[in-house]
Amino acid sequence: MEENDVVRSLITTIGSFIEDRLTNKEQRIQHKDHCAERLAAEDRTAKNQTEEIHYSDQAVLANLDWGIEALEEAIATSNVETKMARLEYAEKMLQVCAMLHSDRKTAGVPNFYLSAWAHLNLSYLWKLKNDNRNSILHMLEMFVVDPFFSRVDFAPELWRSIFSPHMSSIIGWYSEERRKIVFDMIPDNSDLSLTVDFDHCFNESLILSVRPEQAERIQALENLYAESLDSNTRLYAKYYKDCMNYDAANTRKAILPMMPIVEPPMTPLHEISSRLIPDYVKFGPVLPKSAGFSTNQSRDASSSRRESSRNSSPKTPSVTNSSPKSVKKPGNIQTSMLRLLSTRATDSTSLPISPLSCCDNSSISSTDSDEETKRFVRAALATSPTSVISQASVETVINALKPYILCLCNSEDLKECEEAVLTVSKIWEDSNVGPGINSYLSSPTIVNGFMEILSASFDKDVLRTTICTLSKLICADDRVRDLLTSIDSDFYCLTDLLKKGLVEAAVLVYLLRPSFSQISRHDLVGTLVRIISDENEDVTNFRFSIAPKDAAIALLEQIVIGGDESEKSVNAMNVVVTDNGIPALLSCLDRVDGRQSVVSILLRCMRSDSTCKNVVANGIELSHVLELFHNGDDSVRGMCVEFLCELVRLKRRTSSDEILRIIKEEGTFSTMHTLLVYLQMSPMEQKPSVAILLLQLDLLAAPRKPSIYREEAMEAILEALRSKEFPSSQITALGMLSSLVGSLRGSNKPCVESWLLKIAGFDRTCGDTTKTDETKADETKEEERAARNWEKRIAFVLSNHEKGSIFKAMEECFKSNSIEIARSCLVVSTWLVHMLYSFPDCGTRDVARKSLLDKFVNVLQSSKNLEEKILAALALRGFASEPCGLNEIGVYAKSLWKTLRKIKKSCTAASDITKALMNLPSIDAADLWSCVEGPAIDVSVNGEILSMIHVRSRLISSHSDGTIKVWDTAKRAPRLIQEAREHSKAVTCLYVTPSCDKLYSGSLDKTIRVWSIKQEEIYCIQVHDVREAVLALAANASVACFSSQGNGVKVYNWSGIVKNIGFNKQAKCLALDGDKLYCGCSGYSVQEVDLKTQSSSTFYSGAKKLLGKQTIHSVEIQDGLLYAGGSSVDGVAGKVFKLSSKAVIGSLPTGLDIQQTTVNNDFIFTATKCGIIEVWLKERVAKIAYIKMACGGGSTRITAVASDSDGQKLFSGTSDGRIQVWSLD
Repeated sequence: MEENDVVRSLITTIGSFIEDRLTNKEQRIQHKDHCAERLAAEDRTAKNQTEEIHYSDQAVLANLDWGIEALEEAIATSNVETKMARLEYAEKMLQVCAMLHSDRKTAGVPNFYLSAWAHLNLSYLWKLKNDNRNSILHMLEMFVVDPFFSRVDFAPELWRSIFSPHMSSIIGWYSEERRKIVFDMIPDNSDLSLTVDFDHCFNESLILSVRPEQAERIQALENLYAESLDSNTRLYAKYYKDCMNYDAANTRKAILPMMPIVEPPMTPLHEISSRLIPDYVKFGPVLPKSAGFSTNQSRDASSSRRESSRNSSPKTPSVTNSSPKSVKKPGNIQTSMLRLLSTRATDSTSLPISPLSCCDNSSISSTDSDEETKRFVRAALATSPTSVISQASVETVINALKPYILCLCNSEDLKECEEAVLTVSKIWEDSNVGPGINSYLSSPTIVNGFMEILSASFDKDVLRTTICTLSKLICADDRVRDLLTSIDSDFYCLTDLLKKGLVEAAVLVYLLRPSFSQISRHDLVGTLVRIISDENEDVTNFRFSIAPKDAAIALLEQIVIGGDESEKSVNAMNVVVTDNGIPALLSCLDRVDGRQSVVSILLRCMRSDSTCKNVVANGIELSHVLELFHNGDDSVRGMCVEFLCELVRLKRRTSSDEILRIIKEEGTFSTMHTLLVYLQMSPMEQKPSVAILLLQLDLLAAPRKPSIYREEAMEAILEALRSKEFPSSQITALGMLSSLVGSLRGSNKPCVESWLLKIAGFDRTCGDTTKTDETKADETKEEERAARNWEKRIAFVLSNHEKGSIFKAMEECFKSNSIEIARSCLVVSTWLVHMLYSFPDCGTRDVARKSLLDKFVNVLQSSKNLEEKILAALALRGFASEPCGLNEIGVYAKSLWKTLRKIKKSCTAASDITKALMNLPSIDAADLWSCVEGPAIDVSVNGEILSMIHVRSRLISSHSDGTIKVWDTAKRAPRLIQEAREHSKAVTCLYVTPSCDKLYSGSLDKTIRVWSIKQEEIYCIQVHDVREAVLALAANASVACFSSQGNGVKVYNWSGIVKNIGFNKQAKCLALDGDKLYCGCSGYSVQEVDLKTQSSSTFYSGAKKLLGKQTIHSVEIQDGLLYAGGSSVDGVAGKVFKLSSKAVIGSLPTGLDIQQTTVNNDFIFTATKCGIIEVWLKERVAKIAYIKMACGGGSTRITAVASDSDGQKLFSGTSDGRIQVWSLD
C-alpha cells in the first residue's frame, strides 16, 4: 500500500473512531469510569505501607483530571469562545501527563498508563480544533507509549481495525502452541488429530486434572503472546506516524517509511484457519475491571519479560464469592484516585493517603508477601477455559439440589417446602459454586416456588432464608428481577411482609428496583423510618448485598426525591412528622454505605419544612457530611454543598454563624481548600452554590481583609451571573445571593423581597405571625442586630469587589428574556443598592448608578406588577439621596411622575422621590401637574353642601336639609352607599379624629352627634344637646370645641357642661392638635386655646385694612404645620405656620379670598368664592396650577373641598348642591 493510501486510511478510520467517541457521551463516561477503576485497583492488604505521596505527584494527577473535565465542558458547550477557552486550558493540563517519563511512576501509577490516557484525550482535543493531523498523531502516540492498555482499555476497536490485520502470524503461532499444550493434557489422545477443535473437549474433570507445570506453560505462553502483540503494535504505530509525517513534509527528498514485518516468536508448523481461533485469543487477554498495572513486567526488552514470566510461580485464580456482598455500586466506582488526590492536595496537613480509600478491597487479592508492597497489581491475563479452575462440580451440586427443588415446586405440604428451602440454601452456600448454580436456580419455576413460600409461610427463619436466596439470584441474574417485577402480586407480597416487620424484605424490595409509582402506592414511609430508627435491625445471620437498614434508607430516598414537587413535599413532610424520623436519619450518618442517601433525604426534608432544620442543625455530626464531601464524586459533592448551604440558612443568624464555624474547622482536611479546588473543577450549574458557601466561610473573618478564597468565590459568582448560555446558573446564583440576607421566612425561603418592600413602606407579612413574648424580646433584638450586621458585611464585599463589578453583571442579568431571572435580578439589585448607602462610599455608587439606574426606571415605567414598581422605587430613592443621582432621575421626571403618584399610597419611597423631584430646581413643578375633570353629582334636592371630609376611601358630605351622605370613592364616580337623617336642621360642620374611627357632626339644631365609622356605613352612637347652634366644630375623646354666633369658643366636656372661652373675636373655623385648639377668627387672626388651662392667646395677628373685613375662613393642621387661609391682604390670602415655633414658613400669594382649604401629602388646595381652586406645591409653598369650576350661576360658590391623603382625587361642593370630582395625576 502506498504511503498516501495509508494516510487516507488512517484519516478515515481514526477520524471516524474519534467522532464516534465525541458524539457518545455515555461511552466516554463509561470509559473514564473504567480507567478510574483500574487506577483504583491497589492492593490494600499492604498495611505497613508508609511511602508518602509527594505533592508534585498529586498535582500531576490533578492536572490530568482537570484536563479531562475541561475537555468535557468544551464538548458540551455551544458557545465558541467558551469552547476555545476550555480547550486551551485542557491542552495545558493534559500536556503535563503526556510528557511523563514512561519508565517511572507518579503516585504509584505507571507513567505509561497516564501518558497514554493523556494522548487519547489530546486526540479528542485536536479533533475539536479541526486539526486532523495532530489528532491522529496523538492517537498513534498513545499506542507507542502503552500498546497493551491502548488495545485493552483505551481503543480496542481501533486496534482491531488498523493493527489486528497485521498480527495474523502471531495469532496463528499462539493457537498452534496452545493446541500442543492442550493435546498433552488429554489423557487418551491417540485417536485425536492436531486439527480437532479442542474447545469442545473441555469438561470439569479435564480442568481439575491440569498439573502445575502445565498451568505454568500456559501462563508463560500467554505472557509471551501478549508481549509479541505489544511490541509489534508499537512498531506499526511508529510506522503510521512516519507515514503521517512524510505526508506532512510533502517532499520527494524525504526518506520513505518502511513497513515493518511482523514475525512471531516461533514459526508455526502449519497454517491455522482463522475460523478456528476463538475471539479471546485473537486480540489478547481480557483484563477484569478490578485489575491494576503490572509491576513485574519490564518495558525494556522481551527477553527480560520472558525471564520474569519463567521465574513467576503459577497463580491459582481465586473463586469469586457469589454473594452480592461483593457487588460494587457504580457510585462508589466513580470516586477515582485522581479526584481524591487533587482534592486533598490543597491541605498541607493531610496524611499519606491511599487512592483506594473509597473502594471495596474484597475484590482485590494478593498471592505473596512481596506483592503486598506493590501499589498496582495486574491480574491474571487470560480467562480461557484452561486458566479457570473450579473447586466443585456444578453437576454434582445440581444433582444434590434436585430432590429438594422438586419438593419445593410440587409438594403441597408447607412444612416440607419450608425444609426444602432451608436445605437448598445450605447446599448452595456450602458448595461455593457460582454461575452454574445461579443459572439453575434462576428458572421461573423455581423462583415461583420461592415466592409461594414467601406468601404462605409464617416461619421467620424460612422467610429470611428465602429472601436471602432470591437476593443472591437477583444480583447474579437480571432475569430474576424481571420475573418478580412482572407480577404485581409478588411486589405486594414483599411490601406486606415489610409492613409486618420482616425487615429483610427491604433488601429484596430494594434489589427489585421498583419505580417511584410502584413504591409510592404502598405507604411505606412509616415502616421504613421504623426500620431506620431500630438500633437492632442490622443484627442478622444472613449475608445480604446491602444491609436491611441501608436498603430502607435507599428506598426512603427514592420515595422522598421521586415524583413531582408536590409529591416530594408531601413525602418529605411524612418523614418529618413521623416520630423520631429526623433523629433516626441523623443517627445513620455514621453508616458509610447509606450516608449519601441520608443527606439527600435530609436535604429534601429541610426544603419542604423549615421546622426540621433546627432539629437537623442541633443533632447533626457535620464531620460525616464533610467526609462524604471530601471523598465523593462531583454529584455527591454538589449535593453536600447544597445541603450545607441549606443548613446555614437558619432563622437565627447566630446559629448560622455557628454552623459555618463548624464547617470551617471540622474534619481532617481543610474544607475551604477542598471547596476552592472543587470550585475550579465543578460544573457550571454547581459553581454558584460552592462559591456562596466558600464566601460565607471566608467572611467569618474580617470582611475588609482580602483572601484567595474570596477572590475565587466572587469570580465564580460573577461568571455565573454573566453566563447567558447557562440560564440555570444565573438563576442559582441570584437565588444564592438572596439567601445571604439575614432574614428568612417561616417557610425557610429568603425574605429579602418582603423585607425590602417593608422598608419601602409596603408592609407585607414576612414571616411567622406568632407574637414574641417579653422574655424573648431582648434575644430577638440581638438576632436582628446580628442579621443586619451580616447583611452589611455581605453587601460591602459584594459591592466593592473589583470596583463594583457585580453591578455590571446585574446589568447583564436585567437583559435576560427569562421572567424568573429578571425578577430575581431586580430583588438582588435593589437590596445591593439599598445596602450601598448604608456604609461609606468606596467609589462604587457611581458604577451602580451608571449600570442600573436606567434598568430601575424601565421597571418603574413598564412593569404591571405593583411590588416590582415598589422595589424599583426603593432603589431609585437610594440614588436620589445624592445630588448627581437625583439630577439623573430628574431627566425621567415627567415619565415617572404618574407612576410614582399612583404607588405613593403603597410606598413611602415613591413619596420621597416625588418630593425630591418637586424640589429639584431644574424641574418646573407645573409641568408635572395635571388633573382630569370627573363626573359632577347633583344632590341639590338636599340643599346646599356645607361640609365634606374624606376618610378611608369614603367621602362624607353634610347638607343644609340636615342630611349626611356617605359615598364610596373607589371608582371614578362616587357611589352613594348611605344617607343619614339624624339632624333636624342643616349640618354645618363635620370633624374626624386622626384614628378615623369617630365622626362628629354639628348642626343648627343645637346638637353634636357622635358617629361610629364602619366600612359600609356610619351610625350614630351619641347625641349631645349644646343649646346653641354649632357653626364650626373640632373634637376628641375628651371634649368637643365649637363656635356659635357670638365671640370666643365653646368647650363641651361630653358630660353636659359647656364652658365659654372668651376672646374678642368671632371664631370662623377650628382645628385641633392634641391639647391645643386653633381658631381662625375675624380680624385676620388666629387664636390658640390651651384646653388644659382653658386659656387663650394670640397665635397670629395679621395686618388690617381700613376698609373691609379681614377674616381667616379656613385652618388645617398636618405634619406639625398650620395652614390658614382667608381674606387677601396685600396680595397674600394665606400663610403656613410651624406650630412649634409659630414662625411663618410660607405664604399663599393670591388676589382672591380663600374660603376653603384642604391639604394632602403633596399639595395645598385653596377654594375661592368665584369657583376657582388654586393648587400649591406643599413642599415649596408655590402655586403651580388652578382649577376652574363650571358653576351653575353667578351666585354659586364653592362651600367645601376635600382630598384623599394620597392625592389621587379632589372633591368640591357648591352652594347649589353639586359635588365635582377631579382625578389628579
